[in-house]
Amino acid sequence: MRLETGQTIITDTGSHQVLSSSPVLFTTQAEMREQLLSVTRTAEHHLTLWSRDLNSGLFETAGFLDVLKRFLLVRRHPRVKLLTTPFNEHDRKHPLLLMAERLPHSFEVRTCENTHLESAELLLADERGVLYRIHADRWDGMADIYDPQVARFYGVQFDKAWCAAQLLPSFDRVINQ
Repeated sequence: MRLETGQTIITDTGSHQVLSSSPVLFTTQAEMREQLLSVTRTAEHHLTLWSRDLNSGLFETAGFLDVLKRFLLVRRHPRVKLLTTPFNEHDRKHPLLLMAERLPHSFEVRTCENTHLESAELLLADERGVLYRIHADRWDGMADIYDPQVARFYGVQFDKAWCAAQLLPSFDRVINQ
């Protein structure tokens, strides 16, 4: 079956519009949230998340958390890697971190001071879908549901930062029980 751009499909992770495989540029928070949901819905096995600031208003929205929860509960052996800058005790109540504590076998969470990642926020879906926000103070960015080359580029950057990062003690305790 050939899917046309703009056609709505229903999968086990929800219904969503089929996007073209060309990059989608966005400049507003609303556009970014829409693309975040589209890219997240394409994930089948792995999601990779990077955020300089978990409280930026992106990864805590109900729509994203619902799609993420569906991904984690429907898929077989899903994995989510979350990398962020160190945060205080108040930030531990962030909905994404609370979900990670409830589902420790699906999440890995690490913090890193200096990452050298070229984006303020990043989401990779199965090494092919990519969404990134260029600057922390603006919503400018790019999303593509199928761009393995760009996803690999950011994946290499992410992996370097991931290896240099520290596992959070509370998550380490839950994961290694």
